[in-house]
This record gives sequence, structure tokens and C-alpha cells, in this order.
Amino acid sequence: EAEEKARKEAEEKAKREAEDKARKAAEDKARQEAEARAKKEAEEKARKEAEEKAKREAEDKARKAAEEKALKAAEEKERQEADAKSKKEAEAKARKDVEEKARKEAEEKARKEAEEKAREIAEREAEERALREIEEEEELEQRPQKVAEVRSRPEAAPVAHVVEKLPGKPLKLGKPIAIGLLLILVIGLALVHVISFSGKIPQIEKSAGALLQQSVKVNGGVYFSLLPQPHWRLEGVSVGDGQIKLGKVKLFGDSLNPKSIELETVSLSEEGMAMLLFARPEVKNAGLRRVGVSKLKFESKLAVFPEFDGSAEIGENGQWQKIVLSATENRTKLELLAKGDKVGIEFSTETLAIPAQALLTFKDVEANGQVDRNELTLTEFKGRLYDGTLGGNLRLKRKQNWLAEGEVNAKGLEIAQMFGKVFGGGKLDGKASYLLRSENVEKLFETPRLEGNFAIHNGILLGVDMKQVIKGSFNGGTTLFNDMAGNFSHDGGATQFPGINITAGLISAAGKADVLADKNVQGRFEVELKSSLMKARANLNVSGTTAGLKFAR
Repeated sequence: EAEEKARKEAEEKAKREAEDKARKAAEDKARQEAEARAKKEAEEKARKEAEEKAKREAEDKARKAAEEKALKAAEEKERQEADAKSKKEAEAKARKDVEEKARKEAEEKARKEAEEKAREIAEREAEERALREIEEEEELEQRPQKVAEVRSRPEAAPVAHVVEKLPGKPLKLGKPIAIGLLLILVIGLALVHVISFSGKIPQIEKSAGALLQQSVKVNGGVYFSLLPQPHWRLEGVSVGDGQIKLGKVKLFGDSLNPKSIELETVSLSEEGMAMLLFARPEVKNAGLRRVGVSKLKFESKLAVFPEFDGSAEIGENGQWQKIVLSATENRTKLELLAKGDKVGIEFSTETLAIPAQALLTFKDVEANGQVDRNELTLTEFKGRLYDGTLGGNLRLKRKQNWLAEGEVNAKGLEIAQMFGKVFGGGKLDGKASYLLRSENVEKLFETPRLEGNFAIHNGILLGVDMKQVIKGSFNGGTTLFNDMAGNFSHDGGATQFPGINITAGLISAAGKADVLADKNVQGRFEVELKSSLMKARANLNVSGTTAGLKFAR
């Protein structure tokens, strides 16, 4: 029994050990299989993640390449379109300039020929009238003397009889007498040109003062000249308080009632011009029909004008009807037409500096309007500026202060000529209302006020590449843009741009900027890239001056 019990216990023990061993082997196998499976799964996961990462990187690379290609294609298209447009505009401008130049030359030639012919005819007629009148006056004055000489002349026969009876050789007195008379005549003619008829000055000053309704002073004397035709000559004439100064005044015919007048070396201020335009004579000179002028200088504080030559047509009432002034310099022409209490104005010139300090220099200027005693109105003015055109209207008047207001329109101005450190190119269009106010007319342009809108087409912005801004880079460069547009206001020397929008292919920007009175610039924009492949944004701060902008994130 004891042995049987021991045997059973040994078998039981062996069985348990075998089961433990089998269990451990099964556990080890299961563990190994689990580890192998986990390893395989980890490897598979790692492989898939690597593949996924590689796929994503490839897709990102392909997307970026596509975007870069799209950007380059868009830029190339924009560049080609801009080049084509610029070429077309340049060809059109060149053609237009040639045609305009030919037209102006033809018009100027025809105008000069017509004016020269009209002036020659008018001068010839005036000279002929003056000579006829002087000859008639001399004949009337000499007729009684001739009649008396004829009546007192002895008969020829007795004289001849006496001469025949004189002893010796005949007297040869003809030659000495002729020489003496010739010397007397020459001396008399010379003296006439230098003798001053100062006694006539008070009468002339009174007559001219009544005509102009201003005080007139003859400071240099009154002379009579026979050549090239008889006329009275006044020198050193001033009107008012010097608003009008005349070097010489020639009166053909009666000194108090001339048939024609020629003015030489004339200096005229704005106030002096008003004196002439709105004078209403208290006396009538029925014979005066023309006043000629040469070397007229308009002393304006608003603009620079050349010396004018021209003439004025005088009506039967003694008042001027039409004034035409022209200057060969810059082909300048001014026509004034009397219209009751107003004066019509037509003006044209090749070059005009405004104001007199040449803040702006216009080309091919044309203007028309009217002026009265209180206000100058230009219904239209236009001229070429910065290879574009600037036009508009003007109302200028003076109450307590000088005041000018109106509207201006810009078309095709080359922005690089205006702000060459900010823009590399582009055409500016715009419209604005303006107001100028000052106590002194010469300071009228110092503090202008403007409000309007603008648009720049096919431009180049210097100092920043917005494509690189999207990528986070600020290493300078340039941005070719399709359009830059917005509103602006200018006052006190400072300009505000409350809303500016820029489009440059797939990139756009929106923001605002201020240009301070000291030319410093402050601005902030949001730059955005929109495409079917990608969308991105970046902030852009602007500083610097109008002489060079600075950009930062």
C-alpha cells in the first residue's frame, strides 16, 4: 500500500510537471506568436506610415511645383499682356504724337500766315488812313498861305525885263539857295525827332485817363516823328499805381484823337489786365479802330507766360471788341472777346508752368472760359502731364482771400515719373475735386485740399515681391500688378488712403496707408494667395518715405 501510494504520488507529480511543461510551452509559443504578430503589425504600420509620408511629401512637392508653375505661367501671361499693351500704347502714342505735331504745325502755319496777312492789311490801311488825314490837314493849313503867295507874286515879264538890263554876268544863286534850304530841312527834321512837346502832356494824360478810368502819367516825354510815317511818340507811360507800364506809345493822327495806336514794351499785372479789360470809356473816339502791341509781358504770380505781340479791335463806342495775342515762344495764343460785362477766353500753348515756381509743367495746353470783375471761370482746361493728360475746370475768385475750386481728371499719367522710387511703371487714372485758398495769390498752391479716387494699371511696385511675402520672405524685389485702386484725401500736406486694393495675378492685397506732411509713410496690408491648389495669407507693414518704401511682416 505504501508503495502503491508512493507510485501514484510520483505519477501524479510527473503528470503535473508534464502539464506545467506543456502549459509553459504553449504559453511560450503563444507569447512568441504574439510578439511575432506584434512585430509584423508594427513593421506593417511603420511601412504604411512611411509610404503615407512619402505620398504626402510627393503630393506636397507636386502641389508646390504646380503652384509655382501656375504662378510663373500667370506672371508670364501678365508680362506678355503688359508688354503687348505697352507696345500697342507706345505705337498709338507715337502715331498720335506725329499726327498731332503735323496738325499743330499746319494749324500754326496757317494761323501765322493769316495773322501776318491780317496784320499787314490792318497796318497798311491804318498807315494809309493816317497819311491821307495828315496830308489833308497839311493841305488845309497851307491853302491860305499858297493863295496869299500867288496874289503877292509880281508878274514875270517885268522881272525878266529887269534881269535882261542888269549889267555883267547873270547871278548864280540857285545852287546855294537849294543847299541852304536842304540843310535847313535836314536840321529841322532831326530836331523834330528830339524836341519834346511837354506842353501836350497834361492834355494827353487827361484824355488817356478818361479812356482807361485810371490815372495816367507820361514820365518820359512827348515827341513827334516823321519817319517811317508821321506820329506822336510817348515814352515812359504808367497807368494806375504801376499796374500797367508802357515803354513807348505811338499815336498816328491827332495826339488827342488818334486813328491808330501802337504800344511797345508793355508790362502788365493781373490787376492791370483787369483795368484794361473792364474799362468803360467816358469819351468816344470814332476814328480809332485798332491798337497794336509788341513785347507785352504778363507779370502773373500764377503761371509763367512768354512775351506777346498782338492787336485789339476797337468798336465805334470806343471800347475794345476783340483782342488777339500770340507768342512764337511755345506757340502761345490768347484770344479775348468782349461779351457785355464778361470777357470770353480762349488760350493755347505748347508749354505752361503752374504756378510761377514751376510746380507742374504742362504740355499742349488748351483752355476756354470767361472772366468778369469778380471771377475767372474756365469751363474746360486740359494739357499733357507725365506722358498723360490732365483736364478739368476752374473757378477763381477773390473776396477776403483768394479761392480756387473745381475738378480735375487724370488719364494715363506715367506713375514712375511722379514717384520713381516707389513705382517702376504704370498708368494712373483718377478724378478729384480740389480747393485752394490763400491770402496771397502766389501762395495759392501751397496748401491744396483734394478728395477723389485713383487707379493704377499694369504697374510695378518697387521694394517687395508679394509672392515671396506669401512664403515668408522679405528680401526686396518687385511686384508686377494688374491694378491698384482706392480713394484718397489730401489736406494740410498729408494724404490718406483709407482703402487700397491690389490685384497681381493669383495674389491680391488690401489695406490702407497714410503719407504724412513730412513724406513719411505708414501702412498695413493683408496679402492673400488664392488658387485651386492652395490658399495662404500674410500681413505686410509699410514704412519709409515717398523717396523709398520699406516692407516688413
